[in-house]
Amino acid sequence: MKKLLVTLPLAMALPFAVAANPQPLNQTTTNTYQQGQPLNRPALTTVANAKTLKDDTKIVLEGVLLKAYGDEKYQFKDNTGSIIVEIDDKLWKGKPVYPNQKIRIRGEVEKKIGRATEIDADEVEFLQ
Repeated sequence: MKKLLVTLPLAMALPFAVAANPQPLNQTTTNTYQQGQPLNRPALTTVANAKTLKDDTKIVLEGVLLKAYGDEKYQFKDNTGSIIVEIDDKLWKGKPVYPNQKIRIRGEVEKKIGRATEIDADEVEFLQ
C-alpha cells in the first residue's frame, strides 16, 4: 500500500511536466516547415535545394518561367538555377502565361532513374 501512495503523486505530476515544455510544431527532423505555416504546407525552397531532395518531397518554389517545351513542361528558374516543371493546363485557370512570368509553385519533387529531377506542380500562383 505504501508503494501506491508514493508513486501516485509522481504519476499525477508527469502530464504537467510534459505540458509545461511542449515541442514546437515548427521543429521537425527534416526542418521542412517554418513557424506560422500550416503543417500541410512546405516552406519555400530553392531550385538548387529541390534537386537534392527525395522523390515525392513537397516543396514550394518562387521564380520565373523561361520557356515552354510543350506537353505541359516548362523551364522554371530562380536565383539558384533552373529545373523542368510539369504544370497541368488546368492549373493556369485560363490565364495566359508569358516568358519571365513570376510564379509560386507548390508541388513535389519527381526523381526517375536516368532522368533529371523535375517538379510536378499541384498549384500555381501568379506573383506579378
